[in-house]
Amino acid sequence: MKKTLLGIGLCFLILTISGCVSKDSDVEKNVKEFLTAIYQVKNTDTYTEMMKKITEDSQAEKMGTGVIQKSDEPYKPFLARYENYCTEETLDLLIQNGYLYQYEQLAAEEECQFMVKDITLKLDDTQKQYHYTVQVEKRLKDNIIQILTSEGTVKINEEGYISWFKINKRLG
Repeated sequence: MKKTLLGIGLCFLILTISGCVSKDSDVEKNVKEFLTAIYQVKNTDTYTEMMKKITEDSQAEKMGTGVIQKSDEPYKPFLARYENYCTEETLDLLIQNGYLYQYEQLAAEEECQFMVKDITLKLDDTQKQYHYTVQVEKRLKDNIIQILTSEGTVKINEEGYISWFKINKRLG
């Protein structure tokens, strides 16, 4: 009996030390997935398709005034990326601040990819706000890779969803 308990305890200790037990909380995982959705751009197909729909639907005037509605069909693929991680108010904030497809647009203009390499989170004293640093590889068309960093702040509500988001330092 003692050998069995000792064996189970030893197995648990080995699993814990080897990293098989999750180190990130669910909230931190949520924040990292949200930030990855913001910064990582493997291709610009979604952005290109959105711009095509806007042109076809004669919504260029609406786009020019900066008025984007969550109900607008072309924006739904972008909103779908973030809706599992944040509140409705945060979705509105993403639209208002231009974060919704900012890096997709930049990747399309510069013909590059943005690949998230590392995300560092630091929880502040209130335990409801993370300061983050994201390290991104910018892969240019001519196989040149640049390492860029961005910093910002993410606030979390009681349910663990992102309730506020701000980029303090853009990629560069």
